[in-house]
Amino acid sequence: MEKLYSNFRGYLKLNIPNIRWILIFGIIFATLFYLLQVKGYGKQFKSRVASILCWGILSLNCSFIYIMTLSGRKTGETHRIDLNPFSSYYVAFAEGNMEILLQILVNIAMYIPLGFLLPCCFRLFEKYRYVILGTFCGSLVIEFIQLIFKLGLFEVDDVINNTLGAVIGMVIYMIFKRGKNEHNKQKIS
Repeated sequence: MEKLYSNFRGYLKLNIPNIRWILIFGIIFATLFYLLQVKGYGKQFKSRVASILCWGILSLNCSFIYIMTLSGRKTGETHRIDLNPFSSYYVAFAEGNMEILLQILVNIAMYIPLGFLLPCCFRLFEKYRYVILGTFCGSLVIEFIQLIFKLGLFEVDDVINNTLGAVIGMVIYMIFKRGKNEHNKQKIS
């Protein structure tokens, strides 16, 4: 566990310089989401604070995913294709590779907020198959960009982990929504 924690601290130190870019791209995503909201694709919130908070966190999460997966790598630095599903799980657990385990956990964790916030912010994503399809396709696009521009590894496991993270976030949203609906029913009764 100490080795995993040590790797995580090192990972954070490497990515602190990206905070500026995360904020810049967050503003770009926020502008895009605002335009989608104006066009009627987004949900209306009862509270302005809730609206700003939800859209802001979604923008920063999308920016974080973009920056963490596509920037900070030199073109051609590492270029490999791994089409074997769950091969990174084997390396992490059977071989005890803590760095790979951390990468798996980060890939899952990055998409949990996305799986929660997409149905919060967009009516289309209340149909959960669209959350799964959208995050799967988005993750696949990122992997293809990495492949085309030689920005790292094209791994099927990354797509699986990202989609799994979104599903976890979506389940949390479903539980949250069910609890909110039950609370509202009790208020009416």
